[in-house]
Amino acid sequence: MTSTDPIADDPALAVVNWRETREYIHSEFDKATTSQQRGALLAMFKALMDAVERTMIDPQEVDKFRKARESDYCFFLVKECRDGDNINSELLDRATKREVEAGRMSPEHDLYKLAHAASRLGIGTTKQLREMEAWTTARRERRERIERLLPRWLKSWIMPNKTVNSQSPKG
Repeated sequence: MTSTDPIADDPALAVVNWRETREYIHSEFDKATTSQQRGALLAMFKALMDAVERTMIDPQEVDKFRKARESDYCFFLVKECRDGDNINSELLDRATKREVEAGRMSPEHDLYKLAHAASRLGIGTTKQLREMEAWTTARRERRERIERLLPRWLKSWIMPNKTVNSQSPKG
């Protein structure tokens, strides 16, 4: 498209050329500086995809299209909330709340629930989430090791010089 705003110029043509219009929305989203601008672009994206689904997609391909559309929508939100290589959960919580309030996202959506939970737990970025996951994994591994070794330790503590059936504990 050569237009500066394909949707305003000709909404019907924007649907016919929906892939180019989608790219235009992505490009404008990357330039947006406010939540209000991004929300407006996501409203345009939703309207475009609704029209495309109704008029351009083969009924046998609708499920596949919906999955791709959902992935694209989530990608918009993740792009909005990036902090370097990480995702800021507080920004994601605000963005998903905006989307729920606008009716573009269900409060049951997994991304909304994840963002809300991470924000409430004080997990600011995915880096912090990975650090917490590493700490939790290390702690679980220590607990499992202790649980494996505990019976042998208890046995040696209770019966330090005795062997059962003349067999020594296995290591």
